[in-house]
Amino acid sequence: SPMSVVNFENELSDEVVEALLDSCRRNVGLFQRYFKAKAKLLGFEKLRFSDILAPAAKSSNQYKFHEAIGLVLSSFGEFSPKFRRLAENVILSGHLHSEPSGNEAATEFCYAVDPKTVPYVMINRRKDLDYIVGSMAHELGHAAHYQLVGELGDWGAHDISNIFAETVSQFS
Repeated sequence: SPMSVVNFENELSDEVVEALLDSCRRNVGLFQRYFKAKAKLLGFEKLRFSDILAPAAKSSNQYKFHEAIGLVLSSFGEFSPKFRRLAENVILSGHLHSEPSGNEAATEFCYAVDPKTVPYVMINRRKDLDYIVGSMAHELGHAAHYQLVGELGDWGAHDISNIFAETVSQFS
């Protein structure tokens, strides 16, 4: 296909890209409903491209860190009980780190060592707690995804292309 060269550079097969596009086509109505609702919340008739990642509304909620964990796990559980269990593995394994020690960047990330090890997640507590809820969902989404990939066998978590990993975690 015309996209094969780009797919190859992104370490994705044409079949994987076609499956992603097919899923998007099947769920276009869901995306449209979301963006229409977001436009309404923002007071716009229609969203511009630059509005897509804008916060839908300023939340008055100020979550404590443990409440943020509960909110994310509850949301994951509504999506899939297995996805929630995989995210919980990070917490139960003591692999959720939230206080930079001084040697770490004040950022968020998920690090997968190998397919058999529960991934490590760093969440920056120095930022607004409303922001942390979204970041936690994103990074724990990566962690759940890496564990799902690990179930496939010896395909190492670091072999997942950035495009593939970010596509999955954007929906978390």
